[in-house]
Parts: sequence; structure tokens; C-alpha cells
Amino acid sequence: MDNTILGIDDPYDFFPDDIRTELFIRIGSHYFKDKIWKEWSNATKAIVPVIMKHSDACGQSFPSQTRIAVYSGITEKSVRQGLKGLEDFRDFGIKKEITKRGWLKNKYWLKPAKRNEKEAIFISHAFFNGGNWALLSSCAKAIYPVLQYFCFWDFDLYGELEEIVESPSDFVDVYRDRKYDFLNAEPEAIAEYSGISERSISSAFQSLMKCYFIESLGTIDNRMTWKLFKQPPWIFNDYLNEQVRKRYKPKETFTY
Repeated sequence: MDNTILGIDDPYDFFPDDIRTELFIRIGSHYFKDKIWKEWSNATKAIVPVIMKHSDACGQSFPSQTRIAVYSGITEKSVRQGLKGLEDFRDFGIKKEITKRGWLKNKYWLKPAKRNEKEAIFISHAFFNGGNWALLSSCAKAIYPVLQYFCFWDFDLYGELEEIVESPSDFVDVYRDRKYDFLNAEPEAIAEYSGISERSISSAFQSLMKCYFIESLGTIDNRMTWKLFKQPPWIFNDYLNEQVRKRYKPKETFTY
């Protein structure tokens, strides 16, 4: 479980220096194939990856609503709206528990994707710990997992862009250490799987570029093509920690 420890001297360091590039959340392919993701509200789409980021191997987690709000880039009220959207989801559960200090907390459960599940998507914790996810527009949060679902990798194109002189026998090593995947999905397909209108996709892509999730490669084989970064090349943790300090008063307590 990636529970970022809040420092004693500075309890508002939600976004740590160690952004945990070795950790990834996994979202099962059925979220997209069965149109589960599409039907959720933007608030639900914003918080589900954040809850997954805090989850252990069994899918259990206990972040506070404030913590979810900060990492999701939305308000606590929107978090509650997002949680309400999960009430009928069979792979989600929530219950109240009392801590040893007598505090009430929510315990969440999201059924984890199987480790060997084909077509599951992976998103690095670095995008959450670095604040990149929090700064995305709501439409960008809605389409990004869909872009991951549609992305692909091309050994020859990657080698050309990175000026790598490798033989096909080096495929496994190059693939493991790759910096990005590729995307050339059509707007209609992205809209269909994300629940976002086609007219909103252009602005969502602008947000994703601004927050270092994607980069344009222009037109390749008559299709708009993009890099989807495996890790963010730039993060916003210092800036967002300062924003959290300004928003919340010192007397407020942040729990998991």
C-alpha cells in the first residue's frame, strides 16, 4: 500500500519527493469493455484511480476524504458525490470503522485486477504523487485511462525516435525500459469508451499535454499519433503542497 507518510514538522506534504516510480495501479480491461468507466460521473472517474493508488494487494484502503480530494484535484463534496456513484458497483465496498483513537474512518475495497490479466492498464503512482493527476481537467481524467486502454507499442518507431540501434532480440529489454507507448485512436472511439463528448476531447488533450501525460508526434500514416509517457517527465509536488498549506488551516487533522 502506498500510504504517503505526513511529516511531523510539515503535515501538509501530501505530494512527496519520492514519487514511487516503481509502483503502478492496475485497472481491469472490463472497466472499459463492459462500459463501466463510461457510465460513471466525472467525480467518480477522478477518485477511483486515487483509491486504487492507496489500496493494498487485496484492494483495501482507508484514505480520508480530504486526502482523496487533494490527490484527485476536486473538493470533498465532489468526493462524496463520486463515492455515491460507486454504491451499485459490484467490485466496490465501503464501511465505517473505529480507530484505536476513537475516530471514525471509511474503509474502502476495490476488487484488484489480476496480476496476469490481459489488457489491464497500468498507471504509475508518480502521476498521483507528483500532482499531475490532480491538475488535470475533469474531461482529461475521464479519457486518460481510455487512452491507456487503446495505446500500443511499436519497436521500430520507438527505436527511430530514440535513435536506438538494437536488434529484434533486444525487444524485451527495450520494451521493459521504454519511456512511452503510442496512441492513434480516433476521437469517436475515445468518446465512446470514456463517456466524454467528441467536442471536449481536444481540450482534454491540451490538459494532458500541459500536465505531462502525453506529447504529440504529429501525423504518422495519416493518423494523429501521440506519446503516452510511462512516467511524468515533470511533476508539480512543491507547487501543490504550497496550495494545500494555503487552503487548509493548521488545526485541521488529516488521516488516512
